[in-house]
Amino acid sequence: MDLKPTAVLVTVDAALLAPAPPEPDTPMLKLIRLERTLGHKVFILTSLPERFRAVLYAWLRRLGLESDGILMRADGEHCPDAQLKTAMAAAVMKRHHVVHAYNDRADSHIAYTRLGLNATRCALPAHSPVQAHAQTES
Repeated sequence: MDLKPTAVLVTVDAALLAPAPPEPDTPMLKLIRLERTLGHKVFILTSLPERFRAVLYAWLRRLGLESDGILMRADGEHCPDAQLKTAMAAAVMKRHHVVHAYNDRADSHIAYTRLGLNATRCALPAHSPVQAHAQTES
């Protein structure tokens, strides 16, 4: 019997590329909140480099989205996205029973299903905390 805590994976890559501000509450956000209510840990996976961690945390707080961990690309790392997400998912799977993966990219979706995970292709609200951060610095 698997006594590991349960978890869901949520990728946010494509959601971070669009300039439009997010809706205040979307079905995807409601679904992630429901997963937490059901007792699942929520892990955010992104291809954003580590140097954007504070920006991503601020964006997630603004959306009211709590997570139990954020896995990011190491600064200077350039491996393909699906390879990165496979490694990230495997790291979470060592300590958690992953019950579902929500992702916004076809290659990540395929990678998750190859790991034996139930996966749904969907996206968080389109908004770019990285673009917003860059605009405030200019």
